[in-house]
Amino acid sequence: MALSWVLQAARDKCAVVQASRWYEVGPGWGLHYASAGRNDDHVDWCVSTPSATGVATRIGGGKPRNAIEYSGPGDIRWSVGRPLVALIDPVRMLVSQPRTEQLTVRGIQQALCDLGYGPLAIDGIAGPKTTDAIKGFQRDFGLVCDGIVGPITRSAISRAIESAAP
Repeated sequence: MALSWVLQAARDKCAVVQASRWYEVGPGWGLHYASAGRNDDHVDWCVSTPSATGVATRIGGGKPRNAIEYSGPGDIRWSVGRPLVALIDPVRMLVSQPRTEQLTVRGIQQALCDLGYGPLAIDGIAGPKTTDAIKGFQRDFGLVCDGIVGPITRSAISRAIESAAP
């Protein structure tokens, strides 16, 4: 469960980066690695900068280990052979998200009110008034008017909020 949360949070914040950026890592970077052919994903944390040969120490399960071995682009593994799938950039993880990136109905309701699609009760209930406000926003911005806040609508709301900010 914790792994799913970490990876989802990293994806939501666009903090997942290509494993080929291995030489940019340092202490605090997340290391997402997996076993081929199995649902055996892991996230550990780098505790050192890679050496000239590409070896660094990671920590996972509370035990530091000399784990990552670089054999060239596309072949970065930890010592038992699991390939490094991706990296998690700690700086991107700490950047606050626009409020519409939050997966709450209340955040969407507040954003819609701020953009003039209210009044709405900021109650976290996606009732008919909230759905009508979403459809109005979608119509005004040339989106599919389905009343659903998917990724395209969410992005449009974020851009509209950013544009409206003083």
